Amino acid sequence: MSPAMKRMHRRLIASMALMLVTVLVRARWGGPDASQSTRLLLSLLVILPFAWMCLLYGRFLRECDELERAMELSILAWTGGIVFASLPLIMMALNLGLVAWDGPRVVYVVSWLATATMLVVRTVLRRRYA
Repeated sequence: MSPAMKRMHRRLIASMALMLVTVLVRARWGGPDASQSTRLLLSLLVILPFAWMCLLYGRFLRECDELERAMELSILAWTGGIVFASLPLIMMALNLGLVAWDGPRVVYVVSWLATATMLVVRTVLRRRYA
């Protein structure tokens, strides 16, 4: 693991902890009995740690070497392409009634799909270039 990747992992600890806290706060105080404005505010609060993680990733891309940057951008391109290509399949499954998912479950499925795809693509590219 490169020094830039190690630094990024250390920096991500605080932002991921903040993400966990915001999700737990949203789950605890943003239930159906909360006012609509409270639920909206708590839902939007999750954007802050996510934006922080994106900024840290951009900083990592600036700090890493050329090969690692090329690999990371390839990982992002492949992951984005696979996830966007699978969205019509998910929408078709929802429209045909093959799955009965509510909105949050669709977000969870797409998030896990993106994470799993990124891990697989990262593993393949690391083995290819290592």
